[in-house]
Amino acid sequence: MTAGKRMRKLMQWATSRGDWQRSDFLALPTVDAQDDAMLQRWQVVVGGLALLLSRESPSGRSARFPHTMRLYQGLRQRLRQGRYVDASPELIGDVMHETASVADPLTTRCLRACFQASLGRDPDSALPSQFDARNTSRLQSQPTWEDTRRD
Repeated sequence: MTAGKRMRKLMQWATSRGDWQRSDFLALPTVDAQDDAMLQRWQVVVGGLALLLSRESPSGRSARFPHTMRLYQGLRQRLRQGRYVDASPELIGDVMHETASVADPLTTRCLRACFQASLGRDPDSALPSQFDARNTSRLQSQPTWEDTRRD
């Protein structure tokens, strides 16, 4: 490639938008400490889902996160209109499964609390205590050979 062609390509790239594309997931809600605790949780959830979905292509969103997309769209509409959020426990559960390995920890905890509330349970019971040191990993909580060995 000649120096002229390289310079022309560089100039085309410099004047283009580069690899950046405008996201469909703009205008995240502001979490206000004065708001109701459940509203704050839903605001965190919609922000976390927006971030997660913005990382996927439209076809990837449809294939990997159909329930997440449905919940996000419903939450966004209801929060913008100031309406009560009444997502079904089935939909929230599906979203928790779809996002289990990719959502940030705060979004996951808030989703779990919203799930508990949708079942009519105390949402705070889903949030781990900061002093809870129990190991909840399945691998770590299973008995080992030494634990089951008899003398």
